[in-house]
Amino acid sequence: MRVIIQKLYNQSSQETGAILSVITPNPVTILFKNQIENMLIQYAINTLYPQIGINTFSDTHNDTIAITVIKNINELPDVDISNAFQF
Repeated sequence: MRVIIQKLYNQSSQETGAILSVITPNPVTILFKNQIENMLIQYAINTLYPQIGINTFSDTHNDTIAITVIKNINELPDVDISNAFQF
């Protein structure tokens, strides 16, 4: 297995998170995928972004082991698009 980290940056070249992926030579079960993704989350919490609030998102496909980590999500700029929806 190979573990790959791809860092994410905003338009100001500040690091905003990372994608952690695992490449396996064979298909994996959903149980194995969940176990490895939990290990990736712990790595992100303890090693990549210690002492920083993070949010993690998992790939919904069961054949892909990957998580996306966004740090300081509450500090990211937002745009109000409420007028695009009719409630």
